[in-house]
Amino acid sequence: MRRYCRNVDISNIDFIKRCIYLWLDGKKNRRDVLRFFAAYSDLPARQIREAAACENYHFVGPVVERIARDVQGRIKAHALDLPQIRFRDKYDPCSGKWRKIGIQEPIHQVFDYIAVEGCMEMFLAKICPYQMASIPGRGQEKGAKAILRWLQLDGKHTRYYLQADIRQCYPSIDHGRIKAVFARDLKNPELLWLVHNLIDSFPEGLSIGSYFSQYACNYYLSYAYHYAAEQLFKVRRKKKGPGERMRLAHHVLFYMDDILLLGSSKKDLETGINMLGDYLLDVLGLELKPGWKMWETDYIGKDGKHYGRFVDMMGYRIYRDHIAIRRSTFKKIRRSMIRAEARIREGREIPVHMARNIMAWTGRVGNSNSFKFSKEYNLAKVKRRAGKTISCHDKIEAEEKKRRRILYDCQYGTLPGETGSNAVSSAGGRDSGSVAPEEYPADYGRS
Repeated sequence: MRRYCRNVDISNIDFIKRCIYLWLDGKKNRRDVLRFFAAYSDLPARQIREAAACENYHFVGPVVERIARDVQGRIKAHALDLPQIRFRDKYDPCSGKWRKIGIQEPIHQVFDYIAVEGCMEMFLAKICPYQMASIPGRGQEKGAKAILRWLQLDGKHTRYYLQADIRQCYPSIDHGRIKAVFARDLKNPELLWLVHNLIDSFPEGLSIGSYFSQYACNYYLSYAYHYAAEQLFKVRRKKKGPGERMRLAHHVLFYMDDILLLGSSKKDLETGINMLGDYLLDVLGLELKPGWKMWETDYIGKDGKHYGRFVDMMGYRIYRDHIAIRRSTFKKIRRSMIRAEARIREGREIPVHMARNIMAWTGRVGNSNSFKFSKEYNLAKVKRRAGKTISCHDKIEAEEKKRRRILYDCQYGTLPGETGSNAVSSAGGRDSGSVAPEEYPADYGRS
């Protein structure tokens, strides 16, 4: 049995700083992050807020160094001293459910990134190719295209499909079981200690909203995926010779706790999901919802019409010959396009929030077979106008930030030991959206 991550040193100061910069990406202007920075900085909190508002991040380098030293000390002392997680209920409009979201303090988030980066070798080896949720590069679009490819290239083994869901997956994961799974595959005592402490920080199961939890859940469910892909079979007896193994499910896809099985027989799929349900309950301590459903997949008859049922998963409807957008999502996109086009006809500007929504929706349209919709609602024209609106807004914001940087420099001057050209990013003509190179080393990105 191979074990992983034996050469990872989570107490190494450069490793910790790299993890902090990965966590910091896209979060530098958040209020909780700025408060966190103020606790580790000699600068007043107000000055840090004003510097961040004009994208002058001269304070980041020294603060990250202090945070890294504090984190290193906690790891070496085996005392994380994590603040308590706060929870709030949030409505999910896609599923129509209320979810309990955990809100972690920044120091807890930093340790999450350290644990994930430390376990990345194991995660990449264990999490399977068709586990699609929360993994970079494995989103809804890739999953929908994989299902379409199976339907088109393997019609014999995709006559029927079954969809099932794990009941309360995140909060139902037993701490003892998931700790044992990590202990089985990790050969790094320090990293294993950190992982166990992060798991114990959750009141029950794993926390929705945690960076570490999404990887840990995918890793935990990878055992169920391997079982579904490799152990769901029956033995067909023969009069002479050994029996022949026959697969119950020919294609398997997990979208976090949503399970899709495709096969050639209804009876085989029913047997397979019952076997998988027993495995989840006995080995992983998880339970399938009893309301799983099975249908005949979409197919095109001799008359050229569609029969059966499309696969409704990951925000798309996957037919035998094309991908369509889910109806509820399609209504939102159509409504946005109609309103934007009406404003264009009346000679009015598209609001920034509407323009951003349109640019986001065009990605969903571009990854589905929506040519007629794009033509009917002038998607290219609306997209161009939305892009111009966003561009103008960003230029105005950039000018405002430049003006505020000048005011900031006049008010506070430079930091001790720094020259004017190094203290304020606008003076050197740096990219206003990035941290200074000497404070944000290029090799700190994930390779």
